[in-house]
Amino acid sequence: HFYEEHLGSRATVLFEHDNVEGYIEGFTENYIRVAAPYEPSWANTLKEVALKRMDARGLVEIEVPAEIGVHSLVARQTND
Repeated sequence: HFYEEHLGSRATVLFEHDNVEGYIEGFTENYIRVAAPYEPSWANTLKEVALKRMDARGLVEIEVPAEIGVHSLVARQTND
């Protein structure tokens, strides 16, 4: 499974600008889709995150450095 191969690694995410049901979404450099609680200042910015673990829904939980201010984020797997 592609996402599982990247657990434990760090990735840079380019966040998009849309508020999608309370989340801001983006992609890592290798196209893992990431969703985080909506933070408008993150739109069109790059953030470095750590890919932590898969949850029961097939999502990847991620963490960002404390100085960014969000404790945990979620990467959603798409079936596109």
